[in-house]
Amino acid sequence: MKNVGISACRLSVLIACFVSISVLFGGCSAKKSVVAVADEVPLLNNVEFFDSGLAEVSGGYKGTGQDKARRQSGATRFVFVYYDDIITGQSKSRVFAVDADSVRFHDWVMMPSPRIVTLKRNGLPDVQVYLQGGKRLGVELGDSHGTTVFSGNLAGVNNDLRDAPVFTMPDSLSRMMVSGMMTDREDVLDAYDKAERIWKEKLGKYCADMQRTEVGRHILYNVPAFTKASWLMGHEKELELSSPQDYDALRVAMAADDPYIMAGKWPGALVKLLAGSDLLRRLAKADDRPKTHSYKEAVMRYMERYDELVRFLGLTGMPQLAQMAVARTLCTGGLLERAGNLEDALAIVDTVAPGYMPSPVVSESVREYARQIFHDEDREVRDTPEGKILKDIIARYAGKNVVLDFWGYKCHPCLAEMRDTREARVSERGNPDWVIVYVTGEDTTPREEYERIVDKYLEGDETYLLNRNDHLRLTAMFEVTEIPRKVLIGRDGKIIDSEFVFKYDESGEWSNRPR
Repeated sequence: MKNVGISACRLSVLIACFVSISVLFGGCSAKKSVVAVADEVPLLNNVEFFDSGLAEVSGGYKGTGQDKARRQSGATRFVFVYYDDIITGQSKSRVFAVDADSVRFHDWVMMPSPRIVTLKRNGLPDVQVYLQGGKRLGVELGDSHGTTVFSGNLAGVNNDLRDAPVFTMPDSLSRMMVSGMMTDREDVLDAYDKAERIWKEKLGKYCADMQRTEVGRHILYNVPAFTKASWLMGHEKELELSSPQDYDALRVAMAADDPYIMAGKWPGALVKLLAGSDLLRRLAKADDRPKTHSYKEAVMRYMERYDELVRFLGLTGMPQLAQMAVARTLCTGGLLERAGNLEDALAIVDTVAPGYMPSPVVSESVREYARQIFHDEDREVRDTPEGKILKDIIARYAGKNVVLDFWGYKCHPCLAEMRDTREARVSERGNPDWVIVYVTGEDTTPREEYERIVDKYLEGDETYLLNRNDHLRLTAMFEVTEIPRKVLIGRDGKIIDSEFVFKYDESGEWSNRPR
């Protein structure tokens, strides 16, 4: 970076201001509430940590003037949940419908692993919460000046994370670098380090409190390393990082071995930044080997830069973060999709896995991703509450392929498709190979509307109106975010394609109906 920085006097004043802010506003709120925790949140090993499941979320928030106007106009309010799959990089979301009068919500979210996720609501600040499959969180969302109050068996860890000392210096420095207020690299890093020392001291004292949960401690102890590594990797060009010493924060983060490092706010961003980093590009050796016509060989040559990364940082083996960066490159980076078919994609995974994704959890997640994008999942239905709901529905059609069609009465594409395929569906009735089963729920379609739609479009078809909780669990299981949404289940009860799409030939008939 060019040294066109500010004066030493001005710099010291700025550092003092930011340090003071960190000290004064270390916690998210001065108000605290003691919430009974129904049962402990267990620490999980690496394999159990990535065992997906539904997290139950319920709660509400105070309405705003905007909410009142929405209610009077009949508009629906929502709470949106956002997060990403730490291994594959897939963006995930779930929408909670909020009751118009009580401003309450209750739903489930499929969690591929315990994570901090973002809750967004109408006109109010975002809230970060920790969710874990098989657990329950009650959340009373505060307004712009209020404290969010937690209950349920995830209350303890969420209280820990909410009240922990915060560190605003990374965002402040980023703004100052962009505005030109600070441009000298050494000044920037010195400001970060001085503020970080005070924050880490406060965080250490906070975590030492015996009232903290084990999960809360495990997440918070790793926050400084991941915060700094993520911030540095986000500014590696501006800071002109080059030597292993410049990347020491990345080395520290990559050397961490606690699976709960993956549950925090920063690891997902760090994996993404690492996979697309300037460092990896610089570590790619000049290749004087003959050009290969084998796509698999080309992928393996690309992976060699991860060997260079490990050597550059002075680490051994293939750290978990590096494995996940490899997974991101294969999945959302598009390398598997460009293989063209499932067989070749799985062959790439099998070739890459031993050296670059030795963790069975990581490599199997990538294989599942490949099966999803090529619509051949072959996935067992587990004996979870939502799995049993699904099994009860398809039991009546044993020996047939079943296409579950999720719909709602306000979904115009759903109704148009029902109308346009009516004749084709009638001609397929009694087919021993497959059946379409239309599924909706009381949360989406009131009973009177359900009966009206069935009479108009679905008379004689297989239809289900599930109660609210069963429908929410089932749509959460398949991560339904938009309708219409179809799921293909095979004769053996396994999930073949969780995003099945009918294709039509020139005559308007289905050209890919299950056989």
